[in-house]
Amino acid sequence: MNQEIKAKLVTASVKISALLSVVDFAYCEETDHLASLPYDLRRGKEGKVLNHKIAALDKAIGYLGQARDHIEQAYAGE
Repeated sequence: MNQEIKAKLVTASVKISALLSVVDFAYCEETDHLASLPYDLRRGKEGKVLNHKIAALDKAIGYLGQARDHIEQAYAGE
C-alpha cells in the first residue's frame, strides 16, 4: 500500500478517535443529566428530549466506532 494512503488512513483514524472521545463525553454528560432529574421530569418533555439526544449520541458512537474499525482494517490490508 502506498505510504501516502497509509498516512491518510492513520490521520483519519486519529481524527475519528478524537471525535469519538468527544461524542462519548457528551453521551456521559447527557446520561448523568438524565439520571439527576427527578422522576416526574424524567418522564416529562425534558426527559424525552434527553432520551432522544442520548439515543442519537449512542448511534453516533456506534457509527464512529465502525468507521474507525474499517479504516484500521484497510490499513492492516485485510
